[in-house]
Amino acid sequence: MSGIVLPLGRTRVIQAAAVVAILAIIAVVVLRPGARYQVIDGFPIGPPASCGACTDEIAMATTALDVRDPGHARVQSATPYADVDPCRNGMSAVPCVRDSSVVVVVFSLADGSKHATGVACIGIDPCVGTGSYPFALP
Repeated sequence: MSGIVLPLGRTRVIQAAAVVAILAIIAVVVLRPGARYQVIDGFPIGPPASCGACTDEIAMATTALDVRDPGHARVQSATPYADVDPCRNGMSAVPCVRDSSVVVVVFSLADGSKHATGVACIGIDPCVGTGSYPFALP
């Protein structure tokens, strides 16, 4: 049996096309939007927050929830998460220009719903709770 013999130039074109196809498949699997995190109320939910109990952050986020959704069902639990932005969640492999952090708090309410608000801490300024994302960070 003999295989198909292609001219050298045509073989390289086929190899290049195969490499491009493989890279495209990898890009779709790895980089597809929404594949890495969940979004609740517009807030992207990152890894667990590194602030321990995050008592102050949860208090500010609860106030932001009360302002945004007055009359919401009773809060059963509040779980803090880091922002998905690696410069704000401390997971960046390279130095980041801005000095800010964001904690996203996910609330489980008595009616079975889940809601999220955030707390932004920018430099030496006091942290602020917010009911919308994105919000202005320097």
